[in-house]
Amino acid sequence: GFPGGFPGGFPGGFPGGFPGGFLDGFPGGFPDGFPDGFPDGFPGGRSILAMRVLDGTGTAVTATAAGVRTWDLASGRALRSFDCALGGAALTAFCARCSRRFVVGDHSGRLLELSFLSGRRLREWSPHDAEVVAIVYADRRRAIVSASWDGTIALTPSPAGGGAMRADDATLLRAPGGEGAASELTCLALSHDEQLLAAGSTAGSVQLWQLTHGRREAVCVGAHAQGEVTALAFARQPQLLLATDSRGAVAGWALPPAADKFALRFCCAHAEACLLYTSDAADEEDS
Repeated sequence: GFPGGFPGGFPGGFPGGFPGGFLDGFPGGFPDGFPDGFPDGFPGGRSILAMRVLDGTGTAVTATAAGVRTWDLASGRALRSFDCALGGAALTAFCARCSRRFVVGDHSGRLLELSFLSGRRLREWSPHDAEVVAIVYADRRRAIVSASWDGTIALTPSPAGGGAMRADDATLLRAPGGEGAASELTCLALSHDEQLLAAGSTAGSVQLWQLTHGRREAVCVGAHAQGEVTALAFARQPQLLLATDSRGAVAGWALPPAADKFALRFCCAHAEACLLYTSDAADEEDS
C-alpha cells in the first residue's frame, strides 16, 4: 500500500494527465483482473532495483524486491540466488560492499548483511522507522551509510571481527529543521574522499553532510523545485556535486575549496539548452 503515498503525490500528474484514462477508465478493471497477479507476485516482481559488477570475479549481481542473484558474465547463466526476505517485507535498496559481502534494506527500515560466498546472514539491524531508499559503503570509515523515507541517515560501523550489529550502534543524522528538514530522502552519494555525503529529497533539495563531525554543511535548493531528486554524483574535475530530478533537470553545485562553494553553477533540462550561472557577473541581467 505505498506508505505515505507516492513521494509528493504525482507532481504535476502524469504528462498530459491520463488522456482518456487507462483503457477508457478501467472498464471492469484490467482485463481479467491481473491474471496471476504481478509477475512472481508482489512483493517480488521482476523489476530490478540495482545491478553491480563484482570486479575481478567475472560475475554480476542483481537485486529485486524478492531477493538477490549472481550471474556469470561469460555465459549469462544464473549462478546463485540469495534468500534476503526480512519478515516478508519487500527489499527496497541494495549495496555490494565488495566481492564477498552485500547489504540490503527493506520496506520496514531494516538492513541485512549477507555473504556472497556462503549465503550466510552476517548481521541484521533496524536503524530506520520507514523504507530504506539508499545504501552506500564508506570503505575508509568502515561504515555502512543508509537513508530512509523517515528523513534519517544512519552511519553504522562495520565490526572487523564480524560481530553483531544493533540499531543503537548507528549514528543517526537528521536535518535540524528549516528548509529540506521534513522531506523524505530519495538517494545518497559519497564524495571520493568520504568527507561529504549528499542526500536528495522528494522536495527537490540536496543536503550536504560533513561526515567526520556529523554536521550538515549546506542545503542546495532552487534547481529542483518542481521535482524530487533522483540521482547524485560527485565529480573530481571540476569539483562539483551533480544532481538530477524527476522533471529532467540536471544541476551542478560548486564544492569546497571553491570560493562559491555550494553555489549553483549550472542547471539544464535533459533535452534542452543549458542555463549557466556565474558568480562574477557585472550586473543582475548578465547573471
